[in-house]
Amino acid sequence: PTVLTGKYSSGGEAIDSNSTIGNQSGVTIEYLTIEKFKPYGDAAAVNQEANTGWTIRYDTITLNVPGAGIMAGAGNTLKNNCLTLNGQYGFQSSDVNGFSRDSLTGGPYGVTIEGNEISYNDTCDFSGLIDNKAIGWHNHNPVPARYRNPECGKVTGDGNQGGFKLWRTNGVTIKDNYIHNNWGPGGWADTDNANTTWTGNTITDNEGAAIIEEISYNFSITGNYMARNDLIDGLNNPGFPQPAIYVSESGSDTTFGGVAACQEAVCTGQDSYPRQSVISGNTLVDNGGSL
Repeated sequence: PTVLTGKYSSGGEAIDSNSTIGNQSGVTIEYLTIEKFKPYGDAAAVNQEANTGWTIRYDTITLNVPGAGIMAGAGNTLKNNCLTLNGQYGFQSSDVNGFSRDSLTGGPYGVTIEGNEISYNDTCDFSGLIDNKAIGWHNHNPVPARYRNPECGKVTGDGNQGGFKLWRTNGVTIKDNYIHNNWGPGGWADTDNANTTWTGNTITDNEGAAIIEEISYNFSITGNYMARNDLIDGLNNPGFPQPAIYVSESGSDTTFGGVAACQEAVCTGQDSYPRQSVISGNTLVDNGGSL
């Protein structure tokens, strides 16, 4: 594939739109290696403006620091990519410019994440240093020295890191991905996410939980294989048996009718969970907390 490299000298954005002329939808990015750009923390090298309807497939997106590889806006599809060794996340889905606000959640909608390998992200250690007296750790950097990127600069660990993160999304499908060896969680739905589907993924060897659903609406987690996750963060918190699937303050009260399906046209084909969340048919092996 063609290599698009920033050489750590040409700014934070590899492929993006010009925000001053508004949303530029329907872009396809394929068969590229996109590397060595310098997005800020919580920003990304590709589609930083969260333009809608982008398809990003068959790409290797790597070594972009200290931020993420991709920002996934509404109607975006990330398929068969390798997202690896980025500073904070492989990708995150968040509305940063008002192009893609769902009527319920206020963020991106109708996003498909399928068949990707998402690995070794958070090389800049946004998860922060670890103390654990039981195993002799004090101010321990969980990122092994061989994976640390000297271009990270100084970052302040803020708890936002891992394979990927969803913010205020509706109708996201995460299917048949291989998510492994990220520092932080494998995947994290954080704050006001609705109708998130996790299915058929292999999620292994992540510093934190395999899947986190936090402060969000109903979701489905079915048919995933999760092994050896949360061993590092679990050791960092011996008083709390951290699990592979961590659900915190999530789910929808049916007293008020539950949560509706995503109403946007691009959500056609995305599953919805109006009455309850579902966790079923997963295989869990040797994860932190023995769960």
